[in-house]
Amino acid sequence: MSRNAPAPTAAEPHDLTLTLFGLRPAETETEKSSGRHPAGAFVSTDTVWQWPPFDAAETAPRPLAAALNRRRQVQPAEPTGACADDLEQGARRRVLASPAEAAAIEALHADLAADPELAQTLAARPDWVAVSRIDPVHLQAGTDHAVVFGPRFLNLPSTDWYALVQDLNVWLAEDGLHLFTSRSGRHYLAYTAAGQERLGDQDLPSLACALNRNVQPFLSGDAVRPLRRWLTELQMWLYAHPLNAARAARGQPELNSLWLSGRASLASIRHPLLMGMADVYAPLIYTDSAVLAGALRAERGSDAVVLMAQPAPSLAELAGAWHREPGRPLHLVFTEPAWCYLEGDVAGWINALDAADGFLQELGVAAQSPLSFSVDDGRGQTWAPPRDGWRSWLRRLNPWNP
Repeated sequence: MSRNAPAPTAAEPHDLTLTLFGLRPAETETEKSSGRHPAGAFVSTDTVWQWPPFDAAETAPRPLAAALNRRRQVQPAEPTGACADDLEQGARRRVLASPAEAAAIEALHADLAADPELAQTLAARPDWVAVSRIDPVHLQAGTDHAVVFGPRFLNLPSTDWYALVQDLNVWLAEDGLHLFTSRSGRHYLAYTAAGQERLGDQDLPSLACALNRNVQPFLSGDAVRPLRRWLTELQMWLYAHPLNAARAARGQPELNSLWLSGRASLASIRHPLLMGMADVYAPLIYTDSAVLAGALRAERGSDAVVLMAQPAPSLAELAGAWHREPGRPLHLVFTEPAWCYLEGDVAGWINALDAADGFLQELGVAAQSPLSFSVDDGRGQTWAPPRDGWRSWLRRLNPWNP
C-alpha cells in the first residue's frame, strides 16, 4: 500500500491473513516408499494427520475448521531452491521478495531486538567472526544409515541443555568455538578465525531439510570434510557425557549430535546498516519464524513485525503493536505445524492447529463480530473468505454506500 494512502479509520475491520505451514499435509506416492517417516508414525494422511481429530469434542465453534471447509484453490508452487522443506526460507519468501541473507544472521537480528544481554555478549567477544544456528539432534542408527530426529523428538529440558553446554564449551574452546543461547531459546555456535579454519566454510542445510531423512547425503563430499571430521569427534564426546547415560537409563533418546546451519559473518551485527522504515498501513506480520522477523526488521523496521515469544500465537502479544493502529491488516505466519509434521509429531501438529484456531477465537471475541479471513499453507493452497453475495456487488458499484 502506498505511504500516501489515507489512513484506515477506527471503525474499519482489520484485514486478516493466516499462513499456516504444514496445513493438511499431502503424502505423495514417492514419500510413501521413501522411508522418510519412521515406521508407525502414522497410518495415512487421511486418518492420523486429521484436524480437527475425528474424536474431538466440539465444545465451541472452530473458525479455522470452518475456513478449511471452503473451496480450496491450488496454485503451482514457486521454485524453492535446493530444499522445498526449508521452513524459515519458505516463511521469508511468503512475505518478502528480497534475496535471503544467511539464516543465522537474520535470526540473530530478531533475537538481539529482545535480548540486551545477548548484545553485551557479542560486544565482549570481538574475536568472534561468524555464527551458525545450532539444533540438538538424535541420529538413529540403522544397518547402513542414520536417520535425523530433532528437538521435538528429544524433548530435552532446558536445564539439561544448559548443564551440557557448560561442559561442552570447555571442550569447544580448544577449537576456537563457543555455544550460546538467546533469551528466546534459540542456540548459536560462535566461531573465532581458528574455529572457522577448524570446521571449514560449509555448513549443513536447514534442519527442516534433513528431519526423518538419512543423514549420510548431507555429510558427503569434500566441502564438508572438516565439518564431518569435527562432528565425529563431537559425537564421541557426547556419547561419554553423563547426560546421555542418564537419558539412556530412562529409555530416552540420546542427544548424540548437533546440527549446524545458516552460517554467516558477524560483520553486519558489529556494523549494522540503517534499518528500513515501516509502512504502518502495510500488514503487521506476526510470526514464529526468527529468520522472517529478523529480515523484516532490517528491511521494514521494528514496527513491521512481532516475533512470538511463546510457541503459540496469542492476542496479548499484539496488544501494543497492533491495537494502537486501528484498521492495520494482520498477517499470521506460523511454521510450527510443519515442524511437527516433519518430525512425525502428530500430537504437536494437532496442538499447533488448535492454537491457531484458538487465536482466531480470541480475535472474534475481541472484534465482537464474525471474522473474515483468508488461509493459505505457504505452498500454493489457499482458502479465501466467503463472498457476501449481493452486498459485495453493491459496495463495488457504490463504494460510498456502507
